[in-house]
Amino acid sequence: MNKRRWLQTVSAACLLLSGMGLSTVSTPAWAAQTASKTSASPLITKGEFLFNLFGGLGIPLHPSGTSPYKDVATSSWQWGPVYAAAQLGLMKPDSASQFGVKDPVSPAQAASAIATLLNLSLPPNTTALQWLSQRGVFQGIDAKADLSLAEDFTIMSRLQTIKPIQLDYIPSSWRVDQTQGEDLIQGMRILQGAPWLQAQDTLSMATAFVLTPAALKVPQTVQQFKQQSQNEKAVIDVSRSPAAAGLNVSESIIGYLNGIKAQTMQIFRQGNQSFANAGQGWQLIHQTVSANPASSQLLFHSSMLADVSVAPSATGWFFTAAPSPSAKTMFAQQMMQQFLQLNNLVLTPQQQTALQQAFVKGMHATMQYDVALTKSGPQPGTPLVSNSQVQISVEIPSSAFPLANEAKRAAFDREVANVTFQWSLSQNAQYNHTVVNPPVGLPK
Repeated sequence: MNKRRWLQTVSAACLLLSGMGLSTVSTPAWAAQTASKTSASPLITKGEFLFNLFGGLGIPLHPSGTSPYKDVATSSWQWGPVYAAAQLGLMKPDSASQFGVKDPVSPAQAASAIATLLNLSLPPNTTALQWLSQRGVFQGIDAKADLSLAEDFTIMSRLQTIKPIQLDYIPSSWRVDQTQGEDLIQGMRILQGAPWLQAQDTLSMATAFVLTPAALKVPQTVQQFKQQSQNEKAVIDVSRSPAAAGLNVSESIIGYLNGIKAQTMQIFRQGNQSFANAGQGWQLIHQTVSANPASSQLLFHSSMLADVSVAPSATGWFFTAAPSPSAKTMFAQQMMQQFLQLNNLVLTPQQQTALQQAFVKGMHATMQYDVALTKSGPQPGTPLVSNSQVQISVEIPSSAFPLANEAKRAAFDREVANVTFQWSLSQNAQYNHTVVNPPVGLPK
């Protein structure tokens, strides 16, 4: 993979949309469409469940476009919740032309939709249904039977009364209280892409090999590492803003590699479709393509952090943390792949496994987050991460480095011993509540 392609891959981490905040309504107006169901038909359908879900949480709907589903008319009351569900990935349609609004809903489907909509942080190896049952939302619901109308009303009532901070998983290793932990979780979600405000991000990545004092005295060794492009620095500027109507989002991405512009791209999400313009006009991005694996790995989850501590700041909280064992494995895999690319190395699966284990064993990492609580704007008190810093260093066995002349291996080992590979990532964000109109010329 060349450097420009690598930058494009990494920049995909900035294109993630998070879920929406939890709010309540004072009257159950959301139940109007389903309250008339008789006991002869006690099960709730997908269309009715989605209508109740958005209405019960007081989330406004702004559907646009024409329904592609034969069982959902654009003019019907079902199009709004179906449109939002498709856009946010809450439920999978039966097919490209049939959503399945009359299908029954299993408790597992319902819990997954709720967890996705609220962007809940779940414990490792725990399903949404298991977690929401533990938190009382699905307590007493038969997991093996389709959801009834009465059970759906019970779930919605519980969601209206429960506090949002009771629904997120906060690991026991975090030395913070529940409210502080929730502020960090919510702040990291918003940093990755809040749909209700504009974010201007600068994401900087830098790598470097640090030589031992003995190695620095040997010109040949210094030259060897210079040839390996050890001073890579990539900067990605991202401007993100919601469109004037609905949940559509516009993004502008400019990438720089070592100070030279390497990429310019615009992304616009319209309904459940995504379009990109890299200077050749707007092109539809298929969901199977846009769901970048590297991006999903970088999506924040509370189980990625361990040993979290907090100190008050002038505007909110200052958090310090260490990566959890699972996050260390993820970071080690990403750093190892970058190490192999910088050195043009091709290893066998067994060699990669051994090297990754060395990365995990020799890893030292620190993580810091500044979280400010807003005093104005559309949602006062919202936690916003203004700055995040991740610094990781790994001691790499000198045997992992290629040498043009293996006869010099012993001398190289004495000079370098275990060289340190440093990887740092910083993200700075500024927030504005502004909107943009959809770009002209988007294909329909």
